[in-house]
Amino acid sequence: MSRYSWLSVSYNVPIQPSKNRVYIWRKLKEMGAEYLKHGVAVLPNTHRNLQNIRTLAAKIKAMGGESCLTELRFLDEEDELQLIAAFKRQSSDEFRELLLDIARFYEGVSVGDPRKEQLAIRRRYAKARERDFFGAEEELDLEGGISELIADVKQGSRDLTRWLRQFLPESK
Repeated sequence: MSRYSWLSVSYNVPIQPSKNRVYIWRKLKEMGAEYLKHGVAVLPNTHRNLQNIRTLAAKIKAMGGESCLTELRFLDEEDELQLIAAFKRQSSDEFRELLLDIARFYEGVSVGDPRKEQLAIRRRYAKARERDFFGAEEELDLEGGISELIADVKQGSRDLTRWLRQFLPESK
């Protein structure tokens, strides 16, 4: 029997304009949804997910589409475990990507303002944590990497400030 309560949204939107289908897909991806079947997205039943799905369903209807929100429970535990594994893979992949970006930052491969890049990584991490419904293991490594990144950027900023001050005229 099912151990969790799930939310599902089945939907259908008109083929044209195609930007509407892309919008729906992006919003569901942003929420961390997995597809049970084509046009049927599933999320763990949380207050936040319910609010987000209701908002999306209203937008689908405003686009001239149809949507149906349901709460479901799995009758076959194996089916549920497969879905949970898909959610864990999704989170693990996202955390691995962030770890690679942190490594690139340290290697100097990244370009641009280090503070902006550090902020972007922190935002992506916060989003990834929101979508990590089942506790991906890589999160622990990522938290350490982000803490190091913040400390290094702060230290680099202090070092740069000290270096620049040597070029300023002394005030009397």
